[in-house]
Amino acid sequence: MYKRQGYNNAAIKDNLKGTVEIAEGLTASSASVAIVSGNMSFQDVTGRGEYKFTPAEDDPHGQTTSDFGTPITGEADKDQEYVKANVLKDDVYTFTNAVNTVTVDDGDTTTEDLGYHKAVAAVVGINKDITIHAADKSLKLNAENKTERNSAVGMYTKKKIDAVAKDISIDTKSSVGDVYGIYIHEGGKADIAGNVSILAKQGGDGFANGIKLYNGGSALTINGNLAMKGTGSGNDAYGVSAAQKGGYGSIKTYLATGINIYDKDGASFTLNGNVDMAVKGVGVDMRGSEKNTVTIAGGTILTPDDREEASYIAVAATSGTFTMGMNDAKTGSNGKDVIVQGTISLGAGGTVNLGLGSSKSRWTGVSDNEDERPVNLYLSDGGIWENRQTAKDQYGLFAGSRVTKVAGGTTPAKAGVIAQKDSNPITIDHYSGHTILVYDHEASSPATMIGGDTIIANAEAGSGITMRTNSRGLDTNSGKAKDKNLVNATLNALANKLFYTAYKNGETNLTGKVEIAEGLTTSAVAKKTGNISFKNGTGQGEYIYTPEEDPSGDIIDANGPITFDYKKDSKVFGRSVSQIGGNSKNLAYNFAGKTVNITTGGSDWAPIGMTPNVKAVINAKQLNLKTPEAGMMGTYGIYLEDGDDITVNSDVNMTVNGGAYMVDGIFMGHMGAAEAAKTKLTINGNVTMRGTGNDQSSDDFWGIKGTGEDGGYPTYMGSRWAPEGIYLGKEGGSSITINGNVDMAVKGNGAVTDAYYKVAGQNSLDNVLTLNGDVNIITPKSRERGFLALGAFGGTVNVNVKTETDAGGKVKVTGASDHKVNLVGNLYASKDDGNGDNTYYFRDGAINLGLTTSDSTWSGVVSNTNKNTPTGKSQQGDINLWLQNGATWNHEAVSRADAVYAAGARFGARAYANNFTQDELIEAIERAHIYGKKFYLTVNTLLKDHEIAELYDYLAPLYEKGLDAVIVQDTGVFQFIRSNFPDLDIHASTQMTITGAAGAKFLESQGAARVVPARELSLEEVRQIHETTDLEVECFVHGALCYCYSGQCLMSSVIGGRSGNRGQCAQPCRLPYTVDGQKKYFLSLKDICTLELIPELVEAGIDSFKIEGRMKKPEYVAAVTAMYRKYVDLYLKKGKSGYAVKPEDRENLMDLYNRGDSDTGYYKQHNGREMLALDRPNHAGVAAARCLSQNGREVTAQALTDLHAHDVLEIGSGKDNYTLGKKITKGEKLRFLVPKGMRFKEGFVFRRIRNEELIESLDQKYRKEDRQEEIYGFLSLQVGYPASFTVCCREFSYTAYTEHAVERAQKRPLEEERIRTQLAKTGGTLFFLKDLEISMDQDAFLPMQQLNGLRRAALDGLRREIATAFYRECNPSTTQVETFKEETENGNLNRYSVFIETEEQLEAVFSFLNQKEELYGQGTQRIGRIALDFRLFDTDFLDTHVRDRIDFWRKSGVELYLVFPHIFRENAQEWFGRQFENFNQLPIDGVVIRNFEAFFFLKERGFDKKIILDHNLYIFNQYGKEFWKQQKVENFTAPLELNSRELRELDIRDGELLVYGRIPVMVSAQCIERTTSGCSKKPGVRVLQDRRDEKFFARNYCDLCYNVIYTENPINLRQEWDRVNELYPKMRRIQFTLEDKEQTETVLNTFFLTDEKTVARGKEDTDFTTGHFNRGII
Repeated sequence: MYKRQGYNNAAIKDNLKGTVEIAEGLTASSASVAIVSGNMSFQDVTGRGEYKFTPAEDDPHGQTTSDFGTPITGEADKDQEYVKANVLKDDVYTFTNAVNTVTVDDGDTTTEDLGYHKAVAAVVGINKDITIHAADKSLKLNAENKTERNSAVGMYTKKKIDAVAKDISIDTKSSVGDVYGIYIHEGGKADIAGNVSILAKQGGDGFANGIKLYNGGSALTINGNLAMKGTGSGNDAYGVSAAQKGGYGSIKTYLATGINIYDKDGASFTLNGNVDMAVKGVGVDMRGSEKNTVTIAGGTILTPDDREEASYIAVAATSGTFTMGMNDAKTGSNGKDVIVQGTISLGAGGTVNLGLGSSKSRWTGVSDNEDERPVNLYLSDGGIWENRQTAKDQYGLFAGSRVTKVAGGTTPAKAGVIAQKDSNPITIDHYSGHTILVYDHEASSPATMIGGDTIIANAEAGSGITMRTNSRGLDTNSGKAKDKNLVNATLNALANKLFYTAYKNGETNLTGKVEIAEGLTTSAVAKKTGNISFKNGTGQGEYIYTPEEDPSGDIIDANGPITFDYKKDSKVFGRSVSQIGGNSKNLAYNFAGKTVNITTGGSDWAPIGMTPNVKAVINAKQLNLKTPEAGMMGTYGIYLEDGDDITVNSDVNMTVNGGAYMVDGIFMGHMGAAEAAKTKLTINGNVTMRGTGNDQSSDDFWGIKGTGEDGGYPTYMGSRWAPEGIYLGKEGGSSITINGNVDMAVKGNGAVTDAYYKVAGQNSLDNVLTLNGDVNIITPKSRERGFLALGAFGGTVNVNVKTETDAGGKVKVTGASDHKVNLVGNLYASKDDGNGDNTYYFRDGAINLGLTTSDSTWSGVVSNTNKNTPTGKSQQGDINLWLQNGATWNHEAVSRADAVYAAGARFGARAYANNFTQDELIEAIERAHIYGKKFYLTVNTLLKDHEIAELYDYLAPLYEKGLDAVIVQDTGVFQFIRSNFPDLDIHASTQMTITGAAGAKFLESQGAARVVPARELSLEEVRQIHETTDLEVECFVHGALCYCYSGQCLMSSVIGGRSGNRGQCAQPCRLPYTVDGQKKYFLSLKDICTLELIPELVEAGIDSFKIEGRMKKPEYVAAVTAMYRKYVDLYLKKGKSGYAVKPEDRENLMDLYNRGDSDTGYYKQHNGREMLALDRPNHAGVAAARCLSQNGREVTAQALTDLHAHDVLEIGSGKDNYTLGKKITKGEKLRFLVPKGMRFKEGFVFRRIRNEELIESLDQKYRKEDRQEEIYGFLSLQVGYPASFTVCCREFSYTAYTEHAVERAQKRPLEEERIRTQLAKTGGTLFFLKDLEISMDQDAFLPMQQLNGLRRAALDGLRREIATAFYRECNPSTTQVETFKEETENGNLNRYSVFIETEEQLEAVFSFLNQKEELYGQGTQRIGRIALDFRLFDTDFLDTHVRDRIDFWRKSGVELYLVFPHIFRENAQEWFGRQFENFNQLPIDGVVIRNFEAFFFLKERGFDKKIILDHNLYIFNQYGKEFWKQQKVENFTAPLELNSRELRELDIRDGELLVYGRIPVMVSAQCIERTTSGCSKKPGVRVLQDRRDEKFFARNYCDLCYNVIYTENPINLRQEWDRVNELYPKMRRIQFTLEDKEQTETVLNTFFLTDEKTVARGKEDTDFTTGHFNRGII
């Protein structure tokens, strides 16, 4: 389906040049990856483009096999296998097959020693040179030694090897001898053109070398990339590894080495490409001669970074020159990305040249160079050297890194970075250019630097260095002398870490500066800078400054607060306070030009305020307001009382440290009876509420904070009444206005209005909080609280908007202003819920927010979603957002409550699970709401017509009790629920196969609230859904993965009648299949585990993480959920830079369940062999013990991890497994008996498949402890009145009363401690009393029986209060859908549609029908439709060949349809989008679609032709038909899983019925061809054979990269013709898929020219199936 062009303007024919190419795909990005290309020429007459070529002919004597079992030796008499295969000719090995494999083992051992031992080698050049030609082919070299102590070698020579290949992969392994990927010996040479990958795994006590060059001046050149890297985690991450540790030579090394050069004559290794190496040992080891050279263009060398072994070294250059990342002249970096992890160690003859000249380049390690050999480091353009030890300093002799030369960037903008993190000094002999030298410092003592000195011996003229530390613990904006002096002392301490030795001798080539930045990254913004001077005697750097003192008279340290009480304040502030007009309620505080420091404590609630009905003005330069570090409940910065009118003309800086609750920066609250009194605060200046720290995880970051959980009242009202920066809680037209910038970090909410009490005649919206300058508000990212940047529970919040005041004094918003706004936190605006006289629910609230500058951002969500108010009315207030000029709204939930999915006894996708009963579901809904969580029900199966009639009675009781949402697959169920339960949120199941934003947009338009997209989507595709819809996005992050796109699998139902679309999946994908002679679990994917990806998943916009835990044990579900909760919280707390997954946590997950390790799924790859659990489909456990020996039935093994009593080791089948009787620590030996006849070799690893201690701990933690929700109580015991006990849980509360009044104690009154003990007895309930406030008369008495009854009544009432808050009524729809009516006319009888997929089928159908014109037309026994696969057209839909066929058929009265692909992801949409105009002009009647994406794509572009739904869009019931009728689509394909009776109920008179064709049992993003032999990018068919010898055909569609697996036996309903006739299908479909021309003609003959009821494929008799037409599904 590729291009043809026309160009016929001969006069200017030379103006257009053209090329043709075959690329990896049809996307724009694939254009740069051309596989084949050539020049185009144009015909003189027609101008038509053409590519001139000489047709190639296949070699009649071409290669006959791809798999070889003997080594390549270069000697024809030995290599007869290659001669017979037509590979070895004229001393050249020419491979023409795509993938070629050479596999050798102990039977192929050499007769002579290669080095120290004989060898098992795939390529072995002992006597002759070897030439290999495989230009665009793959060559796999596998060598394994199992018995004798011989070496396993991929490629060996002491002659010469010339090899050309697309890629050469080498896999060598041995448990008894050494292993080498490539071994060049005794002056041998090898030149390889192509990419090389090496795995060298030694499992015993030998060496493992990826590449070894040994003696005689050996040489190896690779013109391509080199990979030595594993595919798993732990030891499996390393491409080269050895089991034993040890050493030799002057530098003790690990037995594993990536590149080992040991040549006394000078060996040479050159890699003209990138290396990707991970070695558990030494990366590059060079010995023997200073003539040795290793030259690598770029890439990665990784050794372990755990300080476990001294021998973990990236480069050990004892003798020779190592060069990486350098230009040809070795004068600078070549600009390639270079990553080195590990020590660079030099011996007496070593030299290292390392170029780090890109922002991604990084060396992490030290330079161990005690012999002072040349180490030349070229560090520029953001490249980083992180100087710290990664290996163990075994003898404590390391004295610091020594580098001969550091060449930095040519300008400061091109500087490299040195991060000094080691306690030893760095010594640089010669320095040039520009670098940034980074140090961290102690948080509590910023002038104490962390890390050793940096010594520069001499520098080149014009050199510069910038020393940087962060601003942690420093206030660079403060005007106070002590703060300024601390900043200057820190700069000086930083400068003191640098020594410029040559300065002592008069050299002045180096200049430097010091800076304090926001962080330690290269892009961090400098907040304070200064110049470095050097001391004459020592060359030590220093920052010279004069300590500052606060000027006298400009600072007032007040001895008390401003109370607005004239008598009190005049004693504190003297004449600075005056009465205006002699009125003590009209005051002026004149501190003009001065800074006033007010710190309060004791009984003072606030530095300013606490007197009502005062008018006052405060004039100052700055007010610094502070409360004590250990605050109390009721702590504020500014406290306004009723009727106050206060104006502050000053900047205001405040920090408030309060108690458990009632903590605010500015408070205008509801504390008195005069609630309606108008109160006013105006600040003309900047307001700052910030701590001193930069880390949000530390309390010193927050300017406003309390001591309670999350900084305030922990659960009551969610985040309402947590600490607030600004709180306006008054009625009466009250206001807070700040005419200046606001910068606040609040451990609670930012700016909130909350007109708490309802006042008759007052409109809460008239109470206005206005911020008129730049605004920066940061709130915590708390999952429990949902903190608000802006909140309006009653009142109006205006941020960066223009306002005007009308004649009545009311503020009106007229538009947005132009200030910078940055918000971190959610927004909430409430609406009066009409709760009568109740005084503490919600008033009308509104927020007006302007984000109008390019650097303005808001990270948060609008959390106005509570529909379940006490009155059942909406609480959603108005939020108006101006989002302009490039401002950004990052729609991410900075806090979000969890939810639970559960399945009932019916209609769930796990029918065999022990699901909940109706009563259990109702109880679960109530419990979830008590815990503040949401409860979702799965109704995600396909429902037949008689079942959907029962759905209302099933859902109604749950809906009435407050069910929050349902997850659905069936469009009929979708239609039914939105008709009958319009307030119930619908979540689109992954079974709906949503593969992109287009499908998500369509479902959003239909009323879906959340989408669970296909598991196969990449992170970018998920991000697009998030960014282009308002849907919540939920994605699978852990658990089992299906091989097939969810919802597209029919395999279980075809094999055994158990439908995966009906919750009955028999998991045939977990069974073994044979492909090309290999029997493996080709369809079994590893479980997904995405702990490492959590930061990226959150940033992609995923709202809900879905953990696949159905039919798993409770401890699995609990542990996995807790683990993801833990790491989500870690990311939210510490961000991406502070995020790391602990290995022991990952191991715990693997202990619970894994199928042979885990995978991150499709988020970062489209498919791959590494995603499959090819060797086993069940729990693989973890490596537990290694076999040391076996004596009879007794095995002696060594524990690889801590083992516990009752742990289970897998021995064979279940009955053979071994259960431990005691604890065994890691490294200990254990002995156990195995069944008779079982033998285990030394080194065999036994796996633990049950971790008893882990399971028991989880059982104790999650199953035996009932969770209790925290509540708060208030008890009132007033003599003569009934006792009352009020309990509060979030926004809910209930008050219980005693029947009798509290009495006066006759003898002994009630003791408070005993009251607390009794009321805290909440065991057996869902609540835990965390805090209790008691108000009681001193002599009050209440019998204990009544007190206990009061507690029980309050807790029962609270439970009812919460549960009933979510109750609602059902209002079923009265609309009826049509049902089947008996057909009176047989108008649809015997009309056919024919589906064509290939050109062979097209020609066969055209040829057949061209001779049978009587088969055309609209009568009976006629072909009424022909549907053509889109691939039959070229890329611009202009193919004249196919259009000729279309025109012919249309003239014959046949409808023509184009069939869209099974999967319509981004690449398909891009291609169709580019060619839509041509496609839309095709002379067709319509299209056949198979997914929601295609439908939305067409409708979005105004496509107005007919649309037919294919069978995999599952019209299973009348409501499904109704769903699509509302989209104006009435033509569909009958689903393949309904039997004839059910099809009759469905009524398929508008549908097509498949009467011939193979069933597509799976559509998969995986590829059988890629799994078995690698991707060829060529369409083809592979055969899978199951245990019963049933066959399935897997066709790979390479253009859009998916597989379809078909049944071997097609459906044929000819023998069911009478029953088919009774259904009156509009069309009987004949669907061709894999048939060739002859088979296509046979089928056509059978259906139209014979009465046979069986169809023969070609000359063979073949079985057919009737599919589900007779039997149906469970």
